[in-house]
Order: sequence, then C-alpha cells, then structure tokens
Amino acid sequence: MAGVSPNGVRISDLKSRMLDLAQTSVYQIRMVPPPGVISLLSSRGLDFFVDSPDLELLCRQVNLPESSLQTVTIRNNYAGVTEKMVNRRDFSGVLSCNFYVDRDYKIIDIFDTWQDFITNQIDPNEYKNTAANYRMTYPDSYRGQLYITKFEKDAYGRALQYTLIGAYPSRIQSIDLNYNQSQIMELRIDWTFIRYVREKIRYRPEDPSIFDNGVLDFAKLNRGLSTDGNTRPGTVRSVS
Repeated sequence: MAGVSPNGVRISDLKSRMLDLAQTSVYQIRMVPPPGVISLLSSRGLDFFVDSPDLELLCRQVNLPESSLQTVTIRNNYAGVTEKMVNRRDFSGVLSCNFYVDRDYKIIDIFDTWQDFITNQIDPNEYKNTAANYRMTYPDSYRGQLYITKFEKDAYGRALQYTLIGAYPSRIQSIDLNYNQSQIMELRIDWTFIRYVREKIRYRPEDPSIFDNGVLDFAKLNRGLSTDGNTRPGTVRSVS
C-alpha cells in the first residue's frame, strides 16, 4: 500500500478547503420533560411550552456527549502478539450545562420541580417537617429527552443533532452568593442519560422573518422545534 506523498496546496485553495470551520458558539438545546413533570410545573404556575423556548436560550454552555470503546485483551492468537478487541461501547452517561438565571427564577423552577417529581416530593410544605420521608418514582415516569443541535451562523445547510435518551437532571450544583462585584447568576446542571444518538440533518427556515437584517433571531429559530424535537410549521428539516 502506498504511503502519503507530499502535496502542495495553493493559498487560494485554503479558504475553501481549510478555513470554512465549525464555530463552537452556535448551538441550540431543547429539553423534553416527561408528561408528569410538565403537569407538576403547570400546577406550580409555569407553562413549560410557553416559557421553555426563551429559557433554553439561557444555556450558556453545554458539552457534547462522549462515548468510548471498552476492550478485552487477547494474547497469543498470533505468536507474540497481544490484541485489544472491542467488547462494548460505553456512554459516559453524564452531561453538564450552564444556564443563566432569569429574574423570575423560572429556570431554577424547572429543574427543582423535575427533581421533586423524581423523589415524589409534590407538596413542599409537607417536607418542611423533619420527620418527612419520600419514595422515588419509577424511572420510565421521570426520564425525558434532551436535544442538542449544532449548526452554523447562517442556519442553513448541514447540522448535527444529538438526542440524549432517557435524560433527567441528576444534580443541581450550588450557586455562590456574595457581596463581591455582581455577576450574572448561573445554574449548573448535570444530566444523566442512557445513551445518545447523533444524526446529520439539513435545516432551512421557511420563514424569512427568522433573519433580522442578516442576524439570526435565535428565539424564532428555537420555536421551530416542537416538544418532541420535530419541526413546527414554518420550518423544513430533512435527514441528509
């Protein structure tokens, strides 16, 4: 088999071949809690379907999920050779994201309520009692899905969509408050999930009002995704 031969590249070719690179700052998340969580949120005064498109835009940082291949060691199938053969694919099962906190604290309400539903702590007043106890609900009732869509600034062409199966917020990290110089309040969430599925999609908004003087209106773009991750009227998306 021939090796790689040196190959010159003209400067004029660099832009099309090397400089058209993906940007880390253009992405979208979509949270899909199970029906029981959405119902509990509604009983506490938060309409998830109305508020979530704006709240999801507060996700300042999220890391794409990872996986690794686990191996077993096989010795001496060939004389003097040690081989590592894959026996399973291991999903990390944990993903973290940071949210800016809105002035109405709705983003905190979502995740606190989701965990309240998981631990069956429906009535907050009941659990002010030091002797209160609780029992977990079944996993199928509290697992939802989380979608992460990575696209580019013009929102046209190819995009990557990651679907986290069986996702739920397993940890709400503490928030520091102090008298130092004020900063924007942030909430860090650790998600647990079963596995993820990555798909290539093509995204093209049919509604030109998504663009305002050439600048993408992310709120309108987000409203193009329904609660199950599919497009709403006004958008077109197809698997490439």
